[in-house]
Amino acid sequence: MARTPYFMWPACDDLLEPEFITELINILEKMNNTILFFCDFDFISEKTPLKKQKSDNKDLYVVCEENNIYIRIKNSISSNHTKYFYGIFSISILKRIGGFPNHSRDEYFDDNLLVFKTEIIEPFHFIPKILFHRRSKIHFINKFSTDFKSNIRYIENFSIRQTYYRHYLRKLI
Repeated sequence: MARTPYFMWPACDDLLEPEFITELINILEKMNNTILFFCDFDFISEKTPLKKQKSDNKDLYVVCEENNIYIRIKNSISSNHTKYFYGIFSISILKRIGGFPNHSRDEYFDDNLLVFKTEIIEPFHFIPKILFHRRSKIHFINKFSTDFKSNIRYIENFSIRQTYYRHYLRKLI
């Protein structure tokens, strides 16, 4: 766990704008009941660092500002991966909902249960400003495309997330 009141999960090759941390933490401190503040981001190709592609976050601002649980669930189910983990979390709220499990993974962070809890239990907010540049092993062709292994991983995450929602919503209703 982090030794500070905040936590973030960027990969070692992701790039942050100089004001990323201060801008998000300043807002997070004003709204202490919020688990996460995150910003818009773009993708940077691993092979050509100057070539960028903007993320597809057009609906996230509305979803987060309303903080409506049903809109968040609908948005997440229809999405193939979680877009908002590129932000800063409040450690105290993360601990309250269970925190990050201590798994030995060698690839990347992908705890679907924590994603699920974050999406439906705690409010989070979006800043429509690109402060984060995600470096990716993506091929920039006419359309945004990924390699086969990556597509399988997203399909698996999408299926697991849908299962969590169905199970939890039955209990909620």
